Amino acid sequence: METVTGGKLKLIMTLLVRDEEDIIRENIEFHLHQGVDFFIAIDNASTDGTAGILKEYEKQGVLKYHYEPSSVWSPSEWATKLAREAYLEYGADWVISNDADEFWIAADEDRSLKDLFGSMEQDVNIVVAERFNFVPVCQDERVLFFQKMIYREKESKNPIGKPLPPKVAHRAAASVCVALGNHSVSGLGAEVEREGCVEVLHFPMRTIRQYEAKMINLGSGHENARRPNLRRRFYKQYLKDNHFLKDKYHEACYSYDRLLESCRSG
Repeated sequence: METVTGGKLKLIMTLLVRDEEDIIRENIEFHLHQGVDFFIAIDNASTDGTAGILKEYEKQGVLKYHYEPSSVWSPSEWATKLAREAYLEYGADWVISNDADEFWIAADEDRSLKDLFGSMEQDVNIVVAERFNFVPVCQDERVLFFQKMIYREKESKNPIGKPLPPKVAHRAAASVCVALGNHSVSGLGAEVEREGCVEVLHFPMRTIRQYEAKMINLGSGHENARRPNLRRRFYKQYLKDNHFLKDKYHEACYSYDRLLESCRSG
């Protein structure tokens, strides 16, 4: 196991990705500037340029690339595997289990993530991060997402109207288990959480093409899930009506007038 030298905190981010070429480079660069030391990524059968981008960072020595060909999406199993690898193989002190469309930032924007986790109280082993959706904007799809998606919801909800659940980061451990969606962890012993110090900026719907591909990929990967699943439901609806996902995107999209009215109304 590589060890942390000089008492310096080692912050590792894990990533589960599939067909994320429009955002994965921005995600990695953003978190490098926030003080993340290393990334471990599982690429689940991407067919776009995602693998090439990840391998660029592997050549730079800041990322470990794993390829997963399975057609069955197993996020909890994979996230747990990576979180344990972060500790056992790379000497992580803290682990952030992340998705390509999520950007972690200290609530105090004058601090980096590295500074924040480095100053965390010794008894705290879980950091709870509230998420905020940035809304899709009706602009030319050639405009990069971070140039046009600059408005976020004050209180974000999921596609069925329930509050958007937070994500968690955790102290590294060989026994950790990451729950589905990275919303909680177990296996750390007595859990001591800290809230309110980190936020997650979430960009789930960036273009029609990206959103449609995402829902098809995840929906088909969840087809054999045992419990009800929104992505599976949307995918089955799409199989009946191939305009369904495009319509969902347009329903969520904000025109200039809608943005103006939403800001006025709070």
